[in-house]
Amino acid sequence: MDPITSLPAADVRTLFAEDAVYSTEDPVIGERVQEMQRNGFPIESIEGLDFCEQNVLDDRRVRHVLEALFPRSGLGIYEVYRTEPNHLYAFMTGLNPELKGVAVGLCSPDLHMVLKAGSNLLPVGGWWASNGLLEMPHGILNNCKPIDVVLEKGGLYDH
Repeated sequence: MDPITSLPAADVRTLFAEDAVYSTEDPVIGERVQEMQRNGFPIESIEGLDFCEQNVLDDRRVRHVLEALFPRSGLGIYEVYRTEPNHLYAFMTGLNPELKGVAVGLCSPDLHMVLKAGSNLLPVGGWWASNGLLEMPHGILNNCKPIDVVLEKGGLYDH
């Protein structure tokens, strides 16, 4: 059993209020992501929709987090993103405090990234990067606690 699924909803809410990051290594997800990558990430296909359903919508860890944080939830954006070293990206800027969301990332093996605790709540602007994400200025995250996410075998994260 994954530790997140054993937490009561109140503890999940506390975890996300403090760090807003959960990650877990999962070699099965790592292998599935690699297979999708080999196939060119056909997310706008039956195979791609099945992949999303199996690895996000039906994943007990993801469901547990979403059910603890929101009275109801749904899929907002389903996309493949690539990043570049030394660039800061965001899914949401915190400019609209009424808009709440959680980014679920499915990762191939050998992932190393740094997520910034609380960055999802900062009311900052950014600019659209070529990968479809918001790029943020570096200094804005100086006061956010860095959280290293290392998934040698692949896995998932919620942020």
